[in-house]
Amino acid sequence: YHFNVCKKGDEINGRHDDIVRTLRYLVSSAGIKCHLEPRRLFTISTDKNIRPDLQLHMPGPLEGVNNNSKDVLVDVRVTDPVCSSNVGTDCILASEQEKMRKYQGHSIVADMFFVPIVMESFGRYSKTTNTLIKALVKRVFQQDSEGCPESRLLHYWNKRISLVLQRSQAEVILNRYYR
Repeated sequence: YHFNVCKKGDEINGRHDDIVRTLRYLVSSAGIKCHLEPRRLFTISTDKNIRPDLQLHMPGPLEGVNNNSKDVLVDVRVTDPVCSSNVGTDCILASEQEKMRKYQGHSIVADMFFVPIVMESFGRYSKTTNTLIKALVKRVFQQDSEGCPESRLLHYWNKRISLVLQRSQAEVILNRYYR
């Protein structure tokens, strides 16, 4: 399972970017303005590499996520539960905590709200990820309540994100095999 975590090559970044683009499309479908990899958010930080994946501009309250109109920052991580460093641990929880340590303080100083999006390479989402996806789908539904039922929209978006993850995962394996 080394191929799931090895940074050599660009496959891992491709998987990550595919998920970020899918989430960005969901956010845009919810009618929320969104920037990909915003720069210079944390002007007081000495670490210039701190850059979240998405910035949701004043999304308003998102049920279960935030209760104000602050910008929401999102950073994505795919973790491998069978990697030797993760065996016997809750790798989703550990990854969420690591993301929070990296971004939470900077987000507070910048008067923004941070949400880590973490999923396992096999497809399991963190509770935080589930909550954000549900809140965004609810917003999509509220914009067109005459259309598809909310439960069907949620099912669609969960499948779409899972499909992107698994397709990208297959590309990682195939590209590493043919290298």
